[in-house]
Amino acid sequence: MGLIQLGSYKEAIEFISKEMDHAQGFIEFLMREVPDPIIAGFILGKASLASELKIKFNVDQSSSFKDVPASISRDNLITIIGNLINNAFEAVKENNEKGREVSLFLTDLGKDLIIEIEDNGKGIRDKDCCKIFEQGFSTKASSNNQGIGLSLVKNAVDSFGGTITFSTVEGEGTLFTVALPKRGKKNGHPEQH
Repeated sequence: MGLIQLGSYKEAIEFISKEMDHAQGFIEFLMREVPDPIIAGFILGKASLASELKIKFNVDQSSSFKDVPASISRDNLITIIGNLINNAFEAVKENNEKGREVSLFLTDLGKDLIIEIEDNGKGIRDKDCCKIFEQGFSTKASSNNQGIGLSLVKNAVDSFGGTITFSTVEGEGTLFTVALPKRGKKNGHPEQH
């Protein structure tokens, strides 16, 4: 808009073209590497939200999420990915606009689906690390619906027979890693083949 107001039409067109090429490239990447429309569409929505919040949202270009068995609940996957991304967005919101970064990496190589979400926020205090998956626990000022996101994530991960771990450095950020066995659970235990 500023370029147009200055009469710099050629530069404005170049800028818009570059942004459109980037957006189209991202959509093509998602369609190719995350062919499930529910998962890809959800990630695309989070990318749009990040843009509105002035957060640099990186989806690792080596990500691949093609081999997601039909037996794996998409609702639970969205619960996991969505809550972890939302928490990461929340963690970076106090950074200045140029320093807000959240990264997502997905891979389906091997026997597990791996989801990694990293932020450069304030990190998790040592005294809170053992409580973050407890329902009702929140580091935020009290308000409605706080303190349930990571509890929901943990329950969803457990329903798959998976694991969730995290590493954090106060003042530098946090990395959550989720591993979900592709073969799921049977009778409350991971399937054995």
